[in-house]
Formats: sequence, structure tokens, C-alpha cells
Amino acid sequence: MAVESSVPAAGGAHHAVGEARQVIGLTGPQAAVKRGFDLVGASLLLILTSPVWLVVAVAVKLTSPGPVFFRLPSIGKDGKVFGTFKFRSMVQGAHAQFKRVTADIASGPMAKVRDDPRVTPVGRFIRRFSLDELPQLLNVLLGQMSLVGPRPLSAARYDERFLTGWHAIRLTVLPGMTGLWQVSGRVQDFEACCRIDEAYIGSWSLLRDIWILIRTPFAMLSERGAG
Repeated sequence: MAVESSVPAAGGAHHAVGEARQVIGLTGPQAAVKRGFDLVGASLLLILTSPVWLVVAVAVKLTSPGPVFFRLPSIGKDGKVFGTFKFRSMVQGAHAQFKRVTADIASGPMAKVRDDPRVTPVGRFIRRFSLDELPQLLNVLLGQMSLVGPRPLSAARYDERFLTGWHAIRLTVLPGMTGLWQVSGRVQDFEACCRIDEAYIGSWSLLRDIWILIRTPFAMLSERGAG
């Protein structure tokens, strides 16, 4: 399976945060329940969405040169860098153009490029409905992500000042395919995003995860949940 990747080699993997982190995440039993739910849920979703995978994979392959999948370097639990699997929604080698394309936009983990010229027509469609993120089910099965959790930050946008002090609570749990942020309108302010993550982790329950998963398709279909 061909996968375009810009993830650092294993020897170059690093911890993205320093020692300024004295926050509490989930308890051992809570983490075990959440992991069990992730394994069962991701396995079922992988089976149920397999026809969608096939259609998207064929569309990506037939409409632009390059591999079907892409691995985006992201910040995970405890600040470790891992490769987030996605359907490729940009032209091949788009990561090499990152600095040029993002030179004129606001900096920060949540900053987004409007009308990004690197995005393909098919990529624009699958991003609109978050279909490009379906391969993250593999990250869930590998134990790198959860079905529900804080949004994983791109390592390319990493800046240590954004992930120290109370902000680092979002790194005490696995990042999620969806989360409270996604179903709350996807605010672009990082401080507000961290507040949402803090509220999610501080009051975590399996029922809340199920509630967020149920709300996610509706958020995906709405303007506020797309992108």
C-alpha cells in the first residue's frame, strides 16, 4: 500500500513538550474502558465504512497522481509525534510547499489556509464531509488515537508555548478522530479549544463519548462542522 509520508523516522521521533506539565488525565480504569470501547467501535466502523473507503480511494487515485494515503506528522499523547493516516486530499508533495502557502496567514495550531491551492477537487469534497479522516480508524486500532478526544495538532504547526502549563492537559489523553471541539462548532481560537478539551477530560464518561459520536455526523453535514 503506497502511502505518502513526511513523518520523521523512528530515530528522529521526539517529545514535543517539556517538563512543565502537572495535569491529571483519566484514571487507569477510565483509560481501560475507553480503550476497550475504541477497539470495538473502530473495528465495527472499519467494516461499516469499507464501501466508502473503496469509493474514496478510487476517486483519489484516478483524479491526481500520487498515493491514496498520506501520513501527517501530528502531536499525540504525552507530546509524542506519530503519523496520522488520511486519504490524500492535496497534490503529491504538498507538505514541501507548506511554508510558502502559509506565509501570509496567522500563526498558531488552529490556523487554517483558506482556498488552499494544494487541495485537489476530490480533496475539497472529502474534506467538506471529513471523509479524508476515515483512515484514522487505523490509528485508533494501533493505539495512537481514540475515537473521541482532543483534536491532534499538526507537528508542522507545533510551538512549545502552545503546549505548556494548563494547555498540556490535552496531551494527557489520546487525540481523537472526533471530539467535543468538533461538535461545538470548531472554534479556531486555541485558548478556547483548550478550554473545551479541559472540560471534556475533566468530566469524561463513556456516555459522553457515545453522545459525541452520535452528534458527529450532524456536525459533519453542517457548515460549522465542516472543514
